[in-house]
Amino acid sequence: MAGGIALTPKQVELRTRKLLKKYPSGLRFPKYRLHKPSGRAVIQYRPIFGANPRYLAGAYGSEESLADYDRQLARIVKHMAKAAPAKVLKFDTIQTVEHFVAAFMQWAAKHHGDGREFSHFKRAVRPLRRRFGERMIKTIGPVRLKLVRKDMVRNGWCRKHVNAQFNRLRAVFAWGVENELISPRQLAAIQTVKGLRKGKTKAPDHPEVPPVLWSEAEQLLPNVSPVVAAMIEVQYLTGMRSSELTAMCIEEIEFRADVWIYRPVQHKTAYAGKPKIICIGPRAQSLLVPYLQVPVEQCIFSPRIAMREHYEARRTAAKSKRYGKRKKSRFNPYRYRERYFTDSYYQALAHGFDLMDKGRDPKNPVNRWHPHQLRHARATLTREQYDLEGSQAQLGNTIQATEIYARKSLPLAIKVALETG
Repeated sequence: MAGGIALTPKQVELRTRKLLKKYPSGLRFPKYRLHKPSGRAVIQYRPIFGANPRYLAGAYGSEESLADYDRQLARIVKHMAKAAPAKVLKFDTIQTVEHFVAAFMQWAAKHHGDGREFSHFKRAVRPLRRRFGERMIKTIGPVRLKLVRKDMVRNGWCRKHVNAQFNRLRAVFAWGVENELISPRQLAAIQTVKGLRKGKTKAPDHPEVPPVLWSEAEQLLPNVSPVVAAMIEVQYLTGMRSSELTAMCIEEIEFRADVWIYRPVQHKTAYAGKPKIICIGPRAQSLLVPYLQVPVEQCIFSPRIAMREHYEARRTAAKSKRYGKRKKSRFNPYRYRERYFTDSYYQALAHGFDLMDKGRDPKNPVNRWHPHQLRHARATLTREQYDLEGSQAQLGNTIQATEIYARKSLPLAIKVALETG
């Protein structure tokens, strides 16, 4: 073995204890462990390495693996020191940009949860932290924020995305004024920075996303699981957003004789107190019926159902019979989430596109579309048949809390759902 004879378990324990004494006490460090199938050493720390363990260099008990363990510990300590301010930060200690951003993200985690807006804020503040993390927050003005925006452009972000992320940075500083962490003058100066104009910047402008044709979307259905195929069809027929589709549960649906009315509790404009009504017509109802055998509080579409169907289909198609212990299915539902989220829904579609690309000419890849293009397609088709008002009623964009407008929009949305969905 390279690096000398492997150490005994007792020697390994003593060596790792000695390594840990170099670092601050009171912190919890991942253990130096043996991966029995490979005989290698592994370390597991989710914030850096994710859910899977990381293999260390060399075999378990070798000097090479212990040296790599020491390097990873130093990396973990650095990460802990960087993340610590967000856990115990007090407003009277905030002076640097790093501390200011950490305090904002601590608030945003509670306010936005794990939603997409929280992810957008994380990416928006990253260039600011990288360039000016150690500077005093009161020294950040329009000129320095323009440098941050240049970094966004260098990252390859398109013009509209740069402007949207810069607006989020403005919101971060507005939060600072609200909590008396920075002066209103500083925010007023930052708000004078104008957005990037078309043709006046190096940031690219992506073309408008067109609606996907159903003849094109239909080609993906055989390459995804039946659950995901049903989700695609339901989204196309109703025009709902992906977040509303994946969060749909039985207790939020009113089962009427003509159409079902879905009132999602969590949706894009829920924070403003605006209700959302989605009408589900007969065609979409027939797609949902097979998946209504779940508890009323659980989401209808689940990866567990999709993977169970996958295992059963694979077992049915197997040419050789199973005997003994292999006769029973090894499917473990608890390995998978109870529900789909927008990210896992997109990943399921991406997997289907990968299957479609197999065997194709690399110069002529399959046209990959985004789930939101299904919503665009439904809006376009409904507008052609029922004008703009019918499209708005079906998508639920303009149904307000007032009873007058609800009486006007709901019958039209029901009519559109009966005839198209």
